[in-house]
Amino acid sequence: MVYNSNKRLGLILIGLSLISGVARISAGIHYLSDVFAGILLSGFTVFLYMMISRWLTGLNQNSLKFNQDKTSLRRKKEIMR
Repeated sequence: MVYNSNKRLGLILIGLSLISGVARISAGIHYLSDVFAGILLSGFTVFLYMMISRWLTGLNQNSLKFNQDKTSLRRKKEIMR
């Protein structure tokens, strides 16, 4: 999510998380499958967030367009009177 707004910071954070995963495997704290599952879960969470964000943005833009259309209809009716 940070990557979309600040690519450099996003890449730094991705790199740090990968280094952290490798360090945890090396230290014997986690198995490779644990770290891989965490990567998949976080990737799915980001994907879900992006889809919901796009959907909500689309709803907001459609409602703005609808309100603008209603306003223009009122103006047309007032002009015709």
